[in-house]
Amino acid sequence: MDKEDWLNGDLCEKDGLSFCAACKPNEFSPIVYVTSNGSAFHQSKDCEWLLKGIKRAKKRWKLEDDVRVAPKKSQTAISEGYNPCNFCCN
Repeated sequence: MDKEDWLNGDLCEKDGLSFCAACKPNEFSPIVYVTSNGSAFHQSKDCEWLLKGIKRAKKRWKLEDDVRVAPKKSQTAISEGYNPCNFCCN
């Protein structure tokens, strides 16, 4: 769904609702990056704040394994409550 479709109130293909939050166009990259326990999404998996957060989490919880960074559609990340990173999304 593009911005015009969304603004016209076209129905979402997934849930049949108009103005679906998962389909709402935004100014971010189509794909963003999140961690399972994070609260922000990042436009790059190389974001300095993302990497610092991973390092801090590994130290705080004494994690042996790498923290998983997953790609996600930006609309999905927003609808799931993730906030834009203050560093890479400004």
